[in-house]
Amino acid sequence: VSGRGGVDGAAFPSSHVALSGVSAAFAWRSSRRLGLAVVVPALGIVFATVYCRFHFAVDSIAGLALAVAACGVYRPLDMRRDARPTA
Repeated sequence: VSGRGGVDGAAFPSSHVALSGVSAAFAWRSSRRLGLAVVVPALGIVFATVYCRFHFAVDSIAGLALAVAACGVYRPLDMRRDARPTA
């Protein structure tokens, strides 16, 4: 598939890296043990996307930045939701 239809390093930012980063962050917040179990494959995805030439390094870096931004936006929204009075 990759040889016939794939594009070498052409997706900005890497959504695979972004989603694995967000998953790792939420797993880490939930449980340190679970977080460690998820961080290892997430880091593998970061490196594999570049090593296997599915993305350029900048795509993976941007995917990580997107994950950090998504987690940064979610935290205040979640705190606001928890602060609302219940009916």
